[in-house]
Amino acid sequence: MGLDRGFSRYSQEQLQSHSGSSANQSRTYSPSRGRRAPDGEGSILRRYPQPDQPPGHRTAERTHRGVDRTSPVRNIATGTGPRSHTHTSRRWVPGRVTTIDRPLGRHRRRNPGCQRDLCRCAFAFTCRTYRRSPIAHQRWTPVDMRCRATCRGVFVLQPLHSLAGSSVSSPPRTRRDPHGVGGQRAAQSCGRTMTLELMIVLVPAVIVVVGVLIVRRAAWQVALASVLAAAAMFAVVLGTAALVEASPPALEAGILLTADAGLIIFPGLLLNEVLRRNGTHATIVGWIERWPVSPATATVILTVGFAPALESITGFGVSLLVTVPVLLQLLPRAKALLASMLSLTIMPWGTAGLATTVAADLSGNTARDIGFQSSLFSAAIFPAFAIVTALLVSDRAERTRTIVVAAGLGVTFALVLIGMNFVGLVPLAGVTAGAVTGVLGYILLAARRQAATAPPWRALSPFLVVVALILVARVADAATGWGTAVALHAGRVSFEPLLSPGLALLIVSVGFGWRYVNVSAIRIAAQGGWKPLVALFGFAAAAQLMNYSGAVGDLAALVGRAGDIGFVVFVPLLAVISGYLVGSNTGANALMVIPQQNIGDFFGAGSAAVALQNSGAGHSIFASVPETLLVLAVAGKGTRDEETRMLRFGFKILGLVVLIMVIGAALMIVL
Repeated sequence: MGLDRGFSRYSQEQLQSHSGSSANQSRTYSPSRGRRAPDGEGSILRRYPQPDQPPGHRTAERTHRGVDRTSPVRNIATGTGPRSHTHTSRRWVPGRVTTIDRPLGRHRRRNPGCQRDLCRCAFAFTCRTYRRSPIAHQRWTPVDMRCRATCRGVFVLQPLHSLAGSSVSSPPRTRRDPHGVGGQRAAQSCGRTMTLELMIVLVPAVIVVVGVLIVRRAAWQVALASVLAAAAMFAVVLGTAALVEASPPALEAGILLTADAGLIIFPGLLLNEVLRRNGTHATIVGWIERWPVSPATATVILTVGFAPALESITGFGVSLLVTVPVLLQLLPRAKALLASMLSLTIMPWGTAGLATTVAADLSGNTARDIGFQSSLFSAAIFPAFAIVTALLVSDRAERTRTIVVAAGLGVTFALVLIGMNFVGLVPLAGVTAGAVTGVLGYILLAARRQAATAPPWRALSPFLVVVALILVARVADAATGWGTAVALHAGRVSFEPLLSPGLALLIVSVGFGWRYVNVSAIRIAAQGGWKPLVALFGFAAAAQLMNYSGAVGDLAALVGRAGDIGFVVFVPLLAVISGYLVGSNTGANALMVIPQQNIGDFFGAGSAAVALQNSGAGHSIFASVPETLLVLAVAGKGTRDEETRMLRFGFKILGLVVLIMVIGAALMIVL
């Protein structure tokens, strides 16, 4: 069974002599509650055989008051005596490999059927003896591991190559070790091991920060630098052989994600170019400018309703081509630029929900689960941004009325978004929520007035047809399953081109603008789309290398030691920072979803951590440097002072985003 790999101190005969005569007395289990590992696979975790226990050998139950020191429990790595701990769990017995029993936590007690990877514990506990298979993530695959006790008394299973043959244990002062020398040496070894593995995560992260904030390079350049840095650190820490083994699946996942995104990005940009050439954008802008409402009310309806709907179809800030010219006609330039930034709130569902789909693929969840949880975390964002917009653009005389209108439209947007994600229509969630909110605001505030003009249905028809085609494809797939007939898989990432919203965008582009679909339009779409795709590939490949190295597990262990406060604060903060630095919700998810999921698994909330990453990163894009420069480019004649003012304004609103995300994470922990 390969038990002597993890416990070289004891011979295989000694282990067998204490394990009982019958092989059926010992069963192999995975760390998850109630989940048995595959039979016949060599696991170093074995349940303590209850019958025929040798005299003088029994497990000690540790309670919150300490350890039962009457039992002959010893550390299997160093031979030191028992030590106190604040959790109830079984200790290692000489010559035996027993099960680590950890408290299940509030989540497990309230959800007895939960099959989470790890217990939700106030202390860090990492068990990587069984890793999820990259192909079938619901199964467990064995990994060559060795048990050790870390410097804080928490059992951790680390790869054999990371231990480098050293005995790692850290008992405190005991009768056999009154000066705690063994613990000091173990702490030093533990620190060296964790530091080396964490470098695989930290070095690419530092490159992203320096490249974006200091050197001011483009996202695609920073992404390529980060993946090269991750590969270099992977080879230095784990060896070139491990890098050669991990590179193919990492590249496959990155290529598949890039292909999935490219099928949406290029048709979306092509549709935008076609609609610009045939005058659709100009018609919509002229209609909005003729609304018989105050500029503040028109701004709220546009930024809360119609602008997010347009962004949900095209993505990548294309809605600014309509929003910025209209706001410059309605408001002073300074206020118009800031209001344009606040219209970019739908990024998790922009480009037909591309960022949410990427997060779901990388984490092994369904798009419905991630989309629904993300909509819950984002529910307060939309009314909050609407109120901020009302405060920004309204005069003192109409401020109260504008705030009430903005809050009502924001709540309407959030409710429709939650409902669409709940039924699983993630690609249509953003456009439906924006369209319903915008139409409702227009009917209640503008349509009843005599000066109101009819909506330009001909100009709006391309967007309506896109929504109809996506809806028909989803319904047909639910009825017949035809959408999964053609599917590509790489690990957890799957690509189903027949269900991609890009097909609907391509059909509408050709159908409504066949006269304008030429080489020039295709070249413009390609020029606007290749950089985001390169950035997505680089960040996705870097994240896959981090995952295969096991470094994200060490990062999760560090956060887990802080308890619930680590989850509540660190996960939202990391999400917002990643979105701000990368400047793309899809790129930020490709880089940080896997580390965030590992952190969430420590607390029994892996999918919730992924949803927090998706929401936090998406709602911080508006303040990023690329989006700020895009607003100034569309507005024209931008100055350095305007850029500085917009960046400072974005930092202030980012604080509000972090606060809302932290409150959402805290409510999830409490409830």
